[in-house]
Amino acid sequence: MFHTCEINDHANEKRSDGAAICGRMLYLKDEIEKAATYLKTRTKYRPKIAMMCDSEFVFLGDYLEENEEFLFSTIPNFPKYTDENRTGKLIFGKLSQIPVLYMQGSLYLYEGNPLWKCTLPIRIIKELGIEVIITITKARGINKSYQIGDIMFVEDHIDLVRLFGHFSLRGTKEELCHFEYSPVNRIYDKNFLEKSVEIGVNMGLEDHIHKGIYTYTMGPNLESNADDRLLKVMGSDAVGNTIVHEAIVAKHCGIDVIGLCVITSSCIIEYEDEEGIDQNKEFTVGNELEEILKKLVGKIVEYVNETKFKNFQFGS
Repeated sequence: MFHTCEINDHANEKRSDGAAICGRMLYLKDEIEKAATYLKTRTKYRPKIAMMCDSEFVFLGDYLEENEEFLFSTIPNFPKYTDENRTGKLIFGKLSQIPVLYMQGSLYLYEGNPLWKCTLPIRIIKELGIEVIITITKARGINKSYQIGDIMFVEDHIDLVRLFGHFSLRGTKEELCHFEYSPVNRIYDKNFLEKSVEIGVNMGLEDHIHKGIYTYTMGPNLESNADDRLLKVMGSDAVGNTIVHEAIVAKHCGIDVIGLCVITSSCIIEYEDEEGIDQNKEFTVGNELEEILKKLVGKIVEYVNETKFKNFQFGS
């Protein structure tokens, strides 16, 4: 039987497993509301669209206007990084006069956080009123046609982390987990997916824009040649260590999801390939790709705002 991680060391004392899970959910609901209230009373913004980005894409937050920033460490009950060298932020601001929330940094399972804690920020931003989230992450290309710097929109995912016992929606039917049996075959909004690809093609990126299957692995080590061969056979186009657990919980919360991956390296499938992937080699987003992502994400935000929120703008 899998053990359920609790929010404090005493949550399981003198309780059955089911009661402990239910108690955790009740406790989390209170903590979510406290974090959301803290933010609501300190920002003028009420965004409906959020962007969640890996550290490699922090520059996207620089394009927001009239920012209001909150470090993860200053928000009550907001999950903290286990790595003291990492800093996460929530940035409220305007993008083309559209109020948005930018979440700089993701929480990874391999850093020692349980999945319910990695996904707690999603539940908090839902409490803030977020209805659409754009997840932006790096990925390793399995599909041989993908080049480094290409952009893949997530059409579907393979959740290997779930297959090996880590469930994003683990819990009882009480409180936050009352939809734990909900299907996950339509997590990534099809209309937004197709329109996002169309926007990229209209920007002249038809050779570098893809729709594909993203595989979620725990990390932090990369995959072996045999792992990559298996993923290829399974139909995976790219692999990485984040966004899927957030996407599952976002959909569970009623948030529409747009998944975007930047291919930062190519997986090594052939044993004869002596080059391999250097895990210590840092991928750098060049000026050209930075401008492309800025424009692409901006146009997607504008489309979402126009079609779903009827051109909602700051102050309206």
